[in-house]
Amino acid sequence: MIKLGTIVETKTKISSDKEVQVNSDFLTVFGRKGKLTLDKKSMKSLVDLVRRNMGYTYEATKMGKSNAKLPNGTRVKMDTNKGLMLTNKKGIVVKLSRKELTALLRAAKKRMRIA
Repeated sequence: MIKLGTIVETKTKISSDKEVQVNSDFLTVFGRKGKLTLDKKSMKSLVDLVRRNMGYTYEATKMGKSNAKLPNGTRVKMDTNKGLMLTNKKGIVVKLSRKELTALLRAAKKRMRIA
């Protein structure tokens, strides 16, 4: 944990090759191919989208297929077999399984105060 004045940044490892860095306003997912940053507004809309399509228990059986776009321009693609795919404007793709998504949402809930 790094404290910079009132800003607290933490890094959380969500899998062997993915890491999440969270502060109060931004969430950055580091994958093998690059990093993807989400602001608080986009993260809230991602949480709403996941809860609508997967429910509060994040069951993969409820997911189905859906595409959406977050307020910062990041594209979200949900698929039952592949999990969740986030693509930013630069074309960087980060794929998350159900377990990785659960860890990401826990980190966001803890640090960004997203319910």
